[in-house]
Amino acid sequence: MKKLKKASLTALTLMLLASSGTTAYAAMPGAAITGPTPLPYSNVRVANGVTPRWDHLVMMSAGMEIDNNKALITVCCEGDYERVDKMVVKCELQQYDGGWKTIKSWQETENDWTILFEKTYGVYKNYSYQIKLTAKAYKNGSLLESATEYFPYGYYN
Repeated sequence: MKKLKKASLTALTLMLLASSGTTAYAAMPGAAITGPTPLPYSNVRVANGVTPRWDHLVMMSAGMEIDNNKALITVCCEGDYERVDKMVVKCELQQYDGGWKTIKSWQETENDWTILFEKTYGVYKNYSYQIKLTAKAYKNGSLLESATEYFPYGYYN
C-alpha cells in the first residue's frame, strides 16, 4: 500500500510539474545554485559559500487551473525523508484587488515526509490570483523548519 501511495504521489507530482506552476527545490550537493535543481538534497553546503534554500524541506510546489470560474489547486510538498516524520501545509488562495488578499485557506497535515492534496474554490473573472504556501516540517513533534513560497497564476478573464 505504501509503495502504491508513493508511486501515485510521484506520478501526480510529475503531472503537476509538467502542467503548470513553479517548483521550489533545495540544492543538490556540490552544485552552484543557478535555479531550481531537479535532484533534491537537503542540509548540504554548496560551492562558493552558497547554501541551500532550506535544511529539512526538499520541495514545495503548487499549481492552479481555472475552468468556468472554478479553481483547481494542487499542492505537493516534501521534507527530507530521513529526518521529517510530519508535514503541515497551509495553502492560501489570494486575489489581487489593490493588494493581495487571502480569499480562502486550507491546512493539511500528514504524518509522513510528503504531502499532496487538491482543493477547489469558486473564483471571479477580471482578477489576478496566486497561491501562498507555508510548509512546516516536524520530527518527533519538534518543528524543524518553516518556509513560505508564492506561486502566481496570473490574470483570469
